[in-house]
Amino acid sequence: DDDDDGDALEERRQEQLFDRAHYADADEAKAHAVRQWHQLLYMLVNPTTFDDAVVGEEVIQTVLLANLLHVDDDDDDGGGGDGGAGNKDAAAGADDTAHITPRGFQFLLLDVHAQIGR
Repeated sequence: DDDDDGDALEERRQEQLFDRAHYADADEAKAHAVRQWHQLLYMLVNPTTFDDAVVGEEVIQTVLLANLLHVDDDDDDGGGGDGGAGNKDAAAGADDTAHITPRGFQFLLLDVHAQIGR
């Protein structure tokens, strides 16, 4: 049943991403992109309360692989987690603690154009 919910959510997210007719004009598309970018930045600032359905698994994976966020697995005996190569479940799991890394903090301090270029 959880797989069905996840599949439906993923399908809805994909429809929103690829439905170009969804936006009336370029300004509306730009506003949507800005909202999505702000969601990403919010995820970095407050990783334990963000809505992972809004950001998406691919973005979470990218953020972890870029070492902007780190997930410490509490079952790891404090061994430092998975080195930033976790999965979506690890990023939002009840037994895990996500936190911003020094690299993630530096990323937040960059100008938005520099952030996008990275």
